[in-house]
Amino acid sequence: MKTMRSGPRRQRGYYTLFSAAAALTIFGILMASQASQYASQGRDDAAQSAGVMAGQFKNALRAMIAERGTAVSPGTFNGTGWLKQSGSCSGASGSRAYLPCEFPNHLPLGLAYRTTVTVSGGTVRANVSLGIPEIGGERYPYLAGVIVATINGASNDHVTPVTQTYHVAESNADGHVSFIVSNGLENNE
Repeated sequence: MKTMRSGPRRQRGYYTLFSAAAALTIFGILMASQASQYASQGRDDAAQSAGVMAGQFKNALRAMIAERGTAVSPGTFNGTGWLKQSGSCSGASGSRAYLPCEFPNHLPLGLAYRTTVTVSGGTVRANVSLGIPEIGGERYPYLAGVIVATINGASNDHVTPVTQTYHVAESNADGHVSFIVSNGLENNE
């Protein structure tokens, strides 16, 4: 008759099982950490991309205001079609091509262009609202700073002397990103 042994062989089995469980746990923690870093980097990259595209939109507004001055049509405009030349671009309504046809109508992170243009006296002012950065319904207000910094660029000077148009991008405490483009001297920092 055989008896069960609880000696060194069984202890080695427990040790092996414990070692494997510990290794899997550590591996899981490392993988979760790596996935979190990739997700964070992806959000930062999307914020920079949104800032670059918003900066291009800003430059299109600056060119239009510099060229047309007070002949700019006031109103509220959604998207980018109004800065694209009609007849050349599908869905465009602009008289000139300030943006190329392939320029996207929306930004990454759930942001979209909503522009209100006013003309008063000799001053044209375009207030652009982009919204709050979000992914899948979850808001990321801290990304607004990345977007604003990218729109404003590295320079503290927000004026182009040749065009005499001014801009400033900002975000509020909730992370709502907006910027103003104007030919009014009150915007000259």
